[in-house]
Amino acid sequence: MRHLITFLILVFTNTSQSQELLTLEKCYRLVKTNYPLSKQSELLAKQNSLDLEVIKTGNLPQLDFAIQATYQSDVTHLPIALPNSNIEIPNKDQYKATLSVNQLIFANGLIKTTEEVKKASLKTKQKQVEVNLYQVKKQINQLYFSILFQQEKRVLLTSKKELLRTKLKEVTAGIKFGAVLPTSDNVLEAEILKIEQQLIETESNKNSLLASMSSLLGFPVTTKTILFYGEMGVGKTTLIKALVRKLGGKHVTSPTFSIVNEYEVDNDIVYHFDFYRIKDDSEAYDIGIEDYFYSGHWVFIEWPEKITEILPIETDISYIKLNKNGSRTLKLEVFEPELKNK
Repeated sequence: MRHLITFLILVFTNTSQSQELLTLEKCYRLVKTNYPLSKQSELLAKQNSLDLEVIKTGNLPQLDFAIQATYQSDVTHLPIALPNSNIEIPNKDQYKATLSVNQLIFANGLIKTTEEVKKASLKTKQKQVEVNLYQVKKQINQLYFSILFQQEKRVLLTSKKELLRTKLKEVTAGIKFGAVLPTSDNVLEAEILKIEQQLIETESNKNSLLASMSSLLGFPVTTKTILFYGEMGVGKTTLIKALVRKLGGKHVTSPTFSIVNEYEVDNDIVYHFDFYRIKDDSEAYDIGIEDYFYSGHWVFIEWPEKITEILPIETDISYIKLNKNGSRTLKLEVFEPELKNK
């Protein structure tokens, strides 16, 4: 089994890419939908509507009903009795109820003017929200075109690397047949190493920019969710155990009965799901599956076909197939957003 795990980890690097087109217009829509500031305009409109309803009540009759109760420890009375007089001593407790009705007859346009002031105030606040959102869009523009630059830079570096590799093959052949000096290939190999370093730096810069973009869009441009497809017993759990241990986790078990297991790894968390036993999507919703998708942590899912309707687009997908000779074939589709200047 140890050899099988090693084989799977090595094959795991042989991948294809699934690209998702992310246009600048889509980024603007996501900001408008998900960015907290964009929702402020709607909240202001609702608050203004409630304020206007309160102002309009000024034209309605106002009813005031009041009840008062008092108690005195002692009351005024005559200490002597007067002939032919029957003065009653007041009660120590007193009760009083009043009802008043007020109707505004003439306000000289005060209520209408107040409504207009409220409406004008709403427009001013909404314009301020638009100004603030414009600043956010400027950040989106900067990030978007910076990512485009990194993508184009990667393409150019990759092309240059391929040209150098082709040249290196020619030089190697020339050295073999004595047509070129023996050390001529060292210069080309050094240049290839420099380009590989630049490619690593470019990819790191792009990932950093994508992370910043994700925080503004409220949408995971990058993914840490991997779906594992394969028949029963093909080795999905075995592969996940190996991946979790590679990430620094320990004590990995199958979540067949618990549905989800949580593993602490180096500076991160892995959520391992097994949906084999669930009957429909509602059970996944009950455990808050969407919160896991956008938690920023690793999410490994076995039997994702059970929850097809609620899976996010931005996922990596692995397919494991059992061959007749007992070996496994693993195919991985890596999600990568492709930005276009459109």
